[in-house]
Amino acid sequence: MYIIFVNFKNFLKFFYDKKLKKWWWEKNSGNMWKKWDENKKGGREKYDEKKKKYEKKIYYYKRKKKEVENKKKKMIINKKKIVKKEKEKEKKK
Repeated sequence: MYIIFVNFKNFLKFFYDKKLKKWWWEKNSGNMWKKWDENKKGGREKYDEKKKKYEKKIYYYKRKKKEVENKKKKMIINKKKIVKKEKEKEKKK
């Protein structure tokens, strides 16, 4: 029978992934469960997830479009004000 002395810290380093900051069993088990969940999901759930992502994109697109329209309106109003001021100055002269 052999007795092996191992430095415990060095032994643990072998099982720890520094890039992901996870132990090897966490890393592997997470991937396994994700795959299992994806396979377990029905067609309706997948469809709902895609729909939510699509709706978010539409929402942000519409919001951005409104912001652009509001900026254009403000610019037009500011131009009109500037033109009015210039006309008033010309009249005073």
